[in-house]
Amino acid sequence: MIWQNPWAWLGLSALALPLLIHLLGRGHARKARFPSLRFLPASQLLPTRRTRIHDPLLLLVRLAILAFAAAALAQPLWVTAVRDRSRAAALARVLIVDTSASTRRATSTGRPALDVARTEAKLLADSAKPALIVETAAPRRAVAGAAAWLEHQPVRGEIVVLSDFQLGTLGAEDVAATPRNVGIRLVRISASTDGSISSRARTVNGTAIATATVTDANTVAEWKRAPEIAATTTDVELLAAPADAQSADAALHAAHSLGAPLPADTTHHVAIVYPGYPARVAVVVGTGSSLSAWMTNLISAIHGDSLLVASLHDETVPDSFHVDGLVVARSASGLPVLTATADTLPGHERLLLHAAMPPGSLASAALIAAVERATSLAPVAAEADPSSLPDSLLSAWQRPPAKNAPRRAATSGGESDGRWLWIGVIALLVIEMVVRRSSRERAEASVEPMVRERVA
Repeated sequence: MIWQNPWAWLGLSALALPLLIHLLGRGHARKARFPSLRFLPASQLLPTRRTRIHDPLLLLVRLAILAFAAAALAQPLWVTAVRDRSRAAALARVLIVDTSASTRRATSTGRPALDVARTEAKLLADSAKPALIVETAAPRRAVAGAAAWLEHQPVRGEIVVLSDFQLGTLGAEDVAATPRNVGIRLVRISASTDGSISSRARTVNGTAIATATVTDANTVAEWKRAPEIAATTTDVELLAAPADAQSADAALHAAHSLGAPLPADTTHHVAIVYPGYPARVAVVVGTGSSLSAWMTNLISAIHGDSLLVASLHDETVPDSFHVDGLVVARSASGLPVLTATADTLPGHERLLLHAAMPPGSLASAALIAAVERATSLAPVAAEADPSSLPDSLLSAWQRPPAKNAPRRAATSGGESDGRWLWIGVIALLVIEMVVRRSSRERAEASVEPMVRERVA
């Protein structure tokens, strides 16, 4: 027998209550109706303390009720041969579906690898009980949580990872950290690739297309310029003084020389406000809107840009620079050098980045480049890598689930034989009511002979 909730046995401490009630309870003097009290001396009604247990049968019934209730709450489970065979055949699965950008590539059938993985995961989930499907762009981070969930299941467990298994999708340390009784199955969803990586970037002279072909021997990189493809105009609005227009254009030209990955997000608007902008005071006063979710995400990406952080190391902050907003970056001295606010223009929202540096500085060019990188919709470069984990390594990492189901407590909602004990509790309550009524009737019946004896 397995007790699935052993902590419930602490409820047996409640057995002391009926004992205390029977031992410490005070009896009350009984009153009897009598025609006349003229010839009887006056007496005082005094409570009496019990020195022995009255109604032992009633006490035993009440103790049995509490004991049966505690046992039922402990959720007993009789482990029979039939149940052992059923538990051995049952299997709990956690299906981890890789949703990273590389799984958007098409398979040989033309369907995206992610759609194929989701269909396969649904089929595997239908053949397991219980089953859990987890979609994540980082499968290795979900392995530990999947193993922890399976450790609480009363049946054998298996982790299934469906992915194209790019390099870095899974590691030997992730497999080693999984309990040995948990099975691991790795299902490769192969996406068609010619072994090349292609990306587009906006440059000063137009659009540059970089193609890298990876082979076992070397990597061949090929650059092509595509002037016939119109370069997307910058989505960063530079608000500077008229005298600083050429400096701002030079900073923009320098930022484009670094290349901005394409495609770019053209649905959101960003403006950089420099100290000399004539309407800067009016812009600062008019910023009363709260930051939207896309703004905070963009600010987070700009804040972590390594090139921008390096360029701001020696940047000085003018005494006149002060904007109440979210601090995005600070100088080496700790003073805010870049703050963010938002304003609502007719028809669209706009993120305002208030910069303390002059428009023509290196930090200004680094800021423009950081904004363009943050607004890029291009996938991470690593997701374009066609290299993947070899099949031999995946086979070495796989293992079947344990042959025998673990004898552990089932999760809530699992099978339990406690219902029979609850039926016993109900039956004992009925018996307790009958015994209690019978005891009361006997006590009342004993009063009449005592009265008759007193009168005589």
